[in-house]
Amino acid sequence: ARLEASVGAHNAVLDAGDEPAEVASVLNNALPMFTLIAVFALGIGAMLVHNTAALSVEERRRDLAVLSALGGTPRTLAAATLGEAAIVGAAGGVLGAVGGLVVARPIVGSLSSYTERVSGIPLAVHLSWPGVAAAVALGLLVSVVAAAFPVRRALRADVSTELSGRDRRESTAPPALLRGAALWSAGTVAGLAAV
Repeated sequence: ARLEASVGAHNAVLDAGDEPAEVASVLNNALPMFTLIAVFALGIGAMLVHNTAALSVEERRRDLAVLSALGGTPRTLAAATLGEAAIVGAAGGVLGAVGGLVVARPIVGSLSSYTERVSGIPLAVHLSWPGVAAAVALGLLVSVVAAAFPVRRALRADVSTELSGRDRRESTAPPALLRGAALWSAGTVAGLAAV
């Protein structure tokens, strides 16, 4: 009470655990925006991995049919293709962590100059090994889930049709495209609702 009286009505006295209102305001406005950007980046990454896996599987349909005809089990074929997606996802997680660090520094630097001026509290970017591990794990998970649909479709392909050279066109039929668009739309709405 004595300290509050001595600093005057225009200044506030905070306990050690209290946040300055100005800093809390900045963080409360900025963090949801950054979370939304991260969700969009994950969605874009998932679509890129899905398209890459779909093209890779499409280009290798005949090879997968030959392996299947020679005795390759569906589990072996799926493991090889999903393993490739997992490697791409893990590499994407590492690159995403490094890229996030590069992009975050100027943004946090400008927020830090504001919070230092207002409250004397500097902000800094910290990258820890658990953070990198989480980025790698998230990249791996998203890429494997995104690649699972093209792999599942390829495993249902008829071996004799693929080996005879006859093309299957049902994957580009309008119902399949509408179903895919509906799934992506539902995922986007769910992601936005979660934020």
